[in-house]
Amino acid sequence: MNLAEQIEREYNEVKENKTDKIIQAKSQNIDSLIDTYARWLGFRETMRFRDGILVYPANFHQTYSKYLLAFHELQKKKRIHTPSEITLFSMSLKQFENDFYFNKSGSFLQALINRHYAFCKKKKIKTDEYVLMLENLEKNLDHVGYNNNGACVRIMGNCGLNLGEDLQKGELILQGNCGDQVGKNMLGGKITIFGNAGTNVGTHMHLGEIHLQGAYDSIADVPFLINQYYNYGNRKPKIFHKGIQIYPMIDQVNT
Repeated sequence: MNLAEQIEREYNEVKENKTDKIIQAKSQNIDSLIDTYARWLGFRETMRFRDGILVYPANFHQTYSKYLLAFHELQKKKRIHTPSEITLFSMSLKQFENDFYFNKSGSFLQALINRHYAFCKKKKIKTDEYVLMLENLEKNLDHVGYNNNGACVRIMGNCGLNLGEDLQKGELILQGNCGDQVGKNMLGGKITIFGNAGTNVGTHMHLGEIHLQGAYDSIADVPFLINQYYNYGNRKPKIFHKGIQIYPMIDQVNT
């Protein structure tokens, strides 16, 4: 072995050891994140039964309350999780599928993304696409992309109800199917769905765009809330199906 080969070998060994340390540290971060998620998922302080029927806890009844609780639990750790850690964490969710509140985990994922995105924006750091790997799940998550405030999020797999609810800015790209009320209360940004969507697409949608590449069951009565209570001037929410604008129709735009 000549000197050049020896140097190259030593360099590769150091590189591999550094990589191992990075993987080990990342694994520890994921384990810590899973513990935080399990605590959030198991929050039952106000759970109660009335006449034998489960009454939802007040702080889990509304999506925003669940989102705030997730944000609060994550802040306790004082760590901003990276996009790769968020992706790895999303791949570990299957072990919690039997939990009663599992389907509400979309708000937790978005709290993770929003914290990282806000940190990068403050530090003027360019962010890449966030990827959620949900293909291994049998139960779909609701509220994926909830209150997204500028991040580009790609979702591999299917989602449940209210994809992109309260979307502010940014983009959601769903490679699979989703349930009802896509873009509920959407205030801006863009949602693209390559699979099929359920009923009432664009429920109470204020602004932004929804692009449907697959089949859909129905479009919501979008203009009601907009026309009755808000004034956005000439700006309107737009819904497209396979590249063709289906809301508002061209004759509606001109009236």
